[in-house]
Amino acid sequence: MQTVGVICEYNPFHLGHARQLGLIRQQLGQEAAIVCLMSGNYVQRGEPAVFDKCVRARAAVEAGASLVLELPVTYALRSAEGFAAGGVSILSRLGCGFLSFGCESGDGDAILRAAEASRSSEFEQTLHANIQTGLSYAAARQRALEALGQDGQLLTRPNDILAFEYCRAILTQNSPMHPLAVLRPGDYHADTPDAEHPSATAVRAAFWQGRYGQANAACGYVLPTGPVCAPDALDWLLLYKLRMADVQALEQAVQEEENAAIIATVRKFELSPEELALALEELRHNVVAPSLEAKAKQDKEQMEEEETDEEAELPQD
Repeated sequence: MQTVGVICEYNPFHLGHARQLGLIRQQLGQEAAIVCLMSGNYVQRGEPAVFDKCVRARAAVEAGASLVLELPVTYALRSAEGFAAGGVSILSRLGCGFLSFGCESGDGDAILRAAEASRSSEFEQTLHANIQTGLSYAAARQRALEALGQDGQLLTRPNDILAFEYCRAILTQNSPMHPLAVLRPGDYHADTPDAEHPSATAVRAAFWQGRYGQANAACGYVLPTGPVCAPDALDWLLLYKLRMADVQALEQAVQEEENAAIIATVRKFELSPEELALALEELRHNVVAPSLEAKAKQDKEQMEEEETDEEAELPQD
């Protein structure tokens, strides 16, 4: 029996996810065990998930997942690289032989070749040279891949980028897992869920706008209307903390000028409701999520140091 891992958020679980589970069993047999490693109540954007993790896990199991485990928050809140590395590490140790992921290109071989090329010294040299010319990191990385004869367009689409990081993690960790790419059709940024290939973004938009029929149809089941958690659920608490915080402490905590400007805007009391909502959204995505990622990484490193210290104290045979 084959065991396949899937790293996911399921925010919420929809027909596109169910399609992936079905395609896995088409390729590897109906007896294949599918282990889903899912983010808990907080997702990568630095927001609370719309539905409780148990609701989302139950939907996955009812659609065919064999087992749903929680991806620790120390990985769930990190960048694409950290998110992928944490998931690959856990699924590898669980004994999964394959890692399945959806991507816009559907070309797992091309993504794996690009990931392999990105680990070369030539890639690193070209990347740094491109950055020195003033290119953004994303653009510099794309051009570095193209300079090595790879498809740089793979780094322009969100799910291809995440697939690229999965493959990099597999190679870096020398994981026994084999990439199993699934073509992900549909428009990732669509506001209206596609009947056959919806995106979670479109489902959430329909749900929050009260278009429950569209959201339910895109998921294949009736989404609960409560309890739910809106993306801005913690904004007022965050606003209170920022406005009551010491200015000097905030300046020390936030190094980037752009993020400091966002915080300065949020602290203004004369903002209109619309201006405040926009500033808080920027704050969640550009300040809070990276801060949570840094804190999670710091906590993980501290735990690893403590484990190393404990091992050193053990009596030797």
